[in-house]
Amino acid sequence: MSQMARGIPRTAARALRGGLARKDRCMRTSAAPKPASLPVLGRDIKVEIKTVQTASRPIRMVVPDVDQVMEYYLSSGQDSRDPYWCAVWPSAVAMSDHLTGMDLRQLSVLEMGCGLGLAGISAALHGAASVRLYDQEPLAVQCALLSAQLNGVPVVQQDPGPPSIELMPDSWWDCLGEGPPRPAAEGCTPVCAAQYDWNSGLGLAPADLVLACDVLYDSAFVEPLARLLPKLLARPGSRLVLTDPTKRTPGHRRQLLERLTGPGADLALMQRTEVEALAGDPPASDVQVLVLQARQPGDTLGVPLDD
Repeated sequence: MSQMARGIPRTAARALRGGLARKDRCMRTSAAPKPASLPVLGRDIKVEIKTVQTASRPIRMVVPDVDQVMEYYLSSGQDSRDPYWCAVWPSAVAMSDHLTGMDLRQLSVLEMGCGLGLAGISAALHGAASVRLYDQEPLAVQCALLSAQLNGVPVVQQDPGPPSIELMPDSWWDCLGEGPPRPAAEGCTPVCAAQYDWNSGLGLAPADLVLACDVLYDSAFVEPLARLLPKLLARPGSRLVLTDPTKRTPGHRRQLLERLTGPGADLALMQRTEVEALAGDPPASDVQVLVLQARQPGDTLGVPLDD
């Protein structure tokens, strides 16, 4: 159980806002009792709209109050969960910036562990052919969909696949003093989103481009991701872009890379760069950007794991 779950959620929440909290203590994979229904964002859990400046444009995000999310977890018997998904992390900003330089027009995009959904929304705004968002936290998925609507990105229900999250009516925006979100821009890529636990073993359709921001903070995530990601990258030439804080848990990052790119593996490491994310929580953070590509027969692609 995390320190927050032991009874000091407000202290840890303040640390989160100041960028001092250790994300590697969050959201354990142990099963938690499921409440009968989710709390209503804006009524049961306060939310605010924050603007994140990415390399190409400002993106408005629906961000819940981290203290109230933690209180909901504790009151509903989900002590093992910590609400660190409630922040826009620098890795997500670095991913959004990286997408600015890519041509996404013919690509199907999948964001795994989407949190508030900044990277997936950026992909939609940059013209991806399709965008799917997945996270194990249903409140995170709901925030991601609301943020998509707020930025003029149309939202559609996913069928078939994991259960989709119920959309909010237009009247919901009154709780923020906002009218209904602006109509979707003509030709803008729709997004769909669903709750998904990568420990479940449930299959997902492959994608041309898989995005994963800040998903290696817990060593328990390395193994399920090593099993899942090659399946999502089953199409020839498909790519994974992984962004991760440079100095935090580098061992987890290396373990995953060894599993994905080692002898007989299906992926090759194509690119590794260090960038500074000027936005996010905390700002001006160093982030490593890794690009992996699905191998084809006879390929000799790749760069060494060591610099």
